[in-house]
Amino acid sequence: MDKIKRLPESELDIMMIIWESNEDVTSAYVMEKLPEEKKWATTTVLNFLARLVD
Repeated sequence: MDKIKRLPESELDIMMIIWESNEDVTSAYVMEKLPEEKKWATTTVLNFLARLVD
C-alpha cells in the first residue's frame, strides 16, 4: 500500500485557499487571498499550482 504523502507547508497554504473557496478558483484568486507576508511572485504560485495538479 502506498504511504500518504504530506504536502509541504507552502502547497498546503494554497490548498487551504482552494478548499475554503468551495468553487473553482483562478491563480489570480489564489494570489489575492495569500497572506501579505508570503510575498510570492505570480510565477511561484503558478509553479506550486502546476505541482499540485500533477
